[in-house]
Amino acid sequence: MPSDIFEHGEASFTDRVNSEGFGPRTRLVFDHLVSRVIGQERAAERLARGLAIFYSKLKAPNKPINVVIFAGPTGVGKTLMAEELARCLIADITPPPLTLIDCTVLTEHFQISELVGASANYVGYGDTPKLAQMKIDEPAFWVQWQEHLKKHAKDEDASKLERQLPHFYERNKPYLSVILFDEVEKAHAKIHGALLNVIDKGRLQMANGDWTDFTNSIIVLTCNIFGREASDLLSGKDRSIGFGRGPKDAKAAYDEVDRAIYSGTVAALKKFFPAEFVGRIRTNIIVFRSLTREQSSQVLEIMLKKEQAKFSGTDDGPPPLTLEFSQGFKDYLLDHGSSQEFGLRPLEQMVNKLVTLPMANAIEAEELIAGDQVMFKLDLAGNPALFRQPRPAGMISLTRRELPYSPDPGPPPGSQTSLPKKGQ
Repeated sequence: MPSDIFEHGEASFTDRVNSEGFGPRTRLVFDHLVSRVIGQERAAERLARGLAIFYSKLKAPNKPINVVIFAGPTGVGKTLMAEELARCLIADITPPPLTLIDCTVLTEHFQISELVGASANYVGYGDTPKLAQMKIDEPAFWVQWQEHLKKHAKDEDASKLERQLPHFYERNKPYLSVILFDEVEKAHAKIHGALLNVIDKGRLQMANGDWTDFTNSIIVLTCNIFGREASDLLSGKDRSIGFGRGPKDAKAAYDEVDRAIYSGTVAALKKFFPAEFVGRIRTNIIVFRSLTREQSSQVLEIMLKKEQAKFSGTDDGPPPLTLEFSQGFKDYLLDHGSSQEFGLRPLEQMVNKLVTLPMANAIEAEELIAGDQVMFKLDLAGNPALFRQPRPAGMISLTRRELPYSPDPGPPPGSQTSLPKKGQ
């Protein structure tokens, strides 16, 4: 580089560079996340931008790709965001291709052995720990292996392909991984200490002496700290701010409560976790927002589309049916299922109660058959109900005759009451 490039000083640098926009890969991540997790654009943006250092090859070689903590009210999409990140980066499949660590069952100090393995002569010795290299590689590995099978299954016999599996695993390292520590605040402090090693050094030693490399991993910690206080704010129990005070501007109330939840959550995290833990992740704390009714309505549309997709007529699914939902029915679901306090879980429960269960009952009772067109709407009394279009003239009804109910008398005397054992 010429030594005289700076001879005119800083005044010679006149072309401002846009360093705040999305690149093509981070844009794809952002678009995927906001299309699947409604109402959390801020969280999706921070998560997507956090990948820019990885994509631009500026990541520290001994650190994970990213370590983030998702906090905020319950039922607003924290776990879903981690799942969709894995679907975006690895494969859009169900179940999502991530490593899930449920911290609610890791509350005792000895349970760290489930993550790093047990020492010789202890219970669990010889079991593969959840954070072993092979375990965190497994979701991405199986995606690649299935793609490999599709290409070569016709040309090679199954036994030969199976023998290739270990070599395929070694040849395709490293594997991208998304690791979710769900409800991390409930894990024992010893597990928090293990996480410090992962954040600092990008690796963790198992009990058998093997090392797991996390430098190609994105680690997501979900946390419900300040959840009860957030629920009180959202329900209006705290009358000093937000919804409880009843301001004329609903958006101002929503933003005011959101700011209170954010500041309260960050303060609670700093108080709960050790200073050295918070110090390493404090710039990566992402607090999720509560959802407005409009956003809940968008989520409801996604839920109902999933219900419709169940009746597409696949060989292993229910009979092909056409499902429709009236606006009045949708409003009923929102009125009885939307909850600032509990997020989307009550809405999901309402869909299960008023859509999935009635459809299951009607199909099992043979009240609905293949080709029927049905609609969920409100009856004359304003109650949700399931209606069917009249069937075309001449269409054979497959519904069974109505029979008076009688208790099951059980098998006749001397009949076999269980399946025969193998070899009989």
